[in-house]
Amino acid sequence: MNKAISIIFTVILVVALPIAIVLTSVQLVAFNEDFFMEEFEKYNRAEATGMDRDQLGKVVQAFIDYLSMEKDELNMQVVVNGRERPLFNDKELMHMDDVRGLFEGGFALRLWAVILSAISIAAIGLWGNRKGIDGIARALAWASGVSLALGATVALLLATDFDRWFVYFHLTFFNNDLWQLDPSTDMLINIFNEGFFADAAFRILIYAFGTMAIILAASMALIVYRNKKVPKNQR
Repeated sequence: MNKAISIIFTVILVVALPIAIVLTSVQLVAFNEDFFMEEFEKYNRAEATGMDRDQLGKVVQAFIDYLSMEKDELNMQVVVNGRERPLFNDKELMHMDDVRGLFEGGFALRLWAVILSAISIAAIGLWGNRKGIDGIARALAWASGVSLALGATVALLLATDFDRWFVYFHLTFFNNDLWQLDPSTDMLINIFNEGFFADAAFRILIYAFGTMAIILAASMALIVYRNKKVPKNQR
C-alpha cells in the first residue's frame, strides 16, 4: 500500500509541479514591463507602430493591467505618427478577450497544480514507502528530472521551427481566426511581432529550466547525503 501511494502521488507530482512552475514563469515574463520595453527596442517597434517610447510604455502597462485582471478595459487612445486614434479595432479587442480568458484559466490551473503538488508531497512524506524527507526528495527528483527532459524536447522543437509551433499553439487554444491579423490594418501584430513571442517563449523556458534544475540538484544532493549519513533502517 505504501509503495502504491508513493507511485501514485509521484506521478501526480510529475504532472502538477511543472505546470505550476511553467505557468509561474509565464506570469514572470508576461507581467515584466522591462522585458517588453527591451523587446520593443530590439525590434524597433517605435518605427513599426509610429508610437514613441512613452506611448509604448503606456500600452505595456495597459496590457499588464488587463491580463492580470486589474482592469477590464484594454483599449485606449494613443498618438500614432502624431495623430490620436484608438489603440485597437474590434477584431483585436475580441482576440485579446480570448487571450485574457487563457490567462484567467492559467491562473486557476496553476492554483490547482500548486494544491496537488503540496498534497502529493505531504502524502509521500507521511504515507509513502520511504517516509519523510527521503521519499519527498526522490519524488521531487523524478518530477524535476522528467520535466527537464520534456522541456529540452520542447526547446529543441521551438528552436528548429518556431513558426510552425506558434501556429499550432493558436490552432489549439483558439476556436476562431481572430488571431490571424493583418499588419496593414491591425496594430496588435505590429506591437507584438513574432520575434517578441519567440524571445518570450525561450525566456519562459529558461526560468522554468532554472527552477527545475535547482530542485533536481537539491533533491539529488539530499539523496546522496542521506544515503551516506543515515543508516538504511532509519530512512
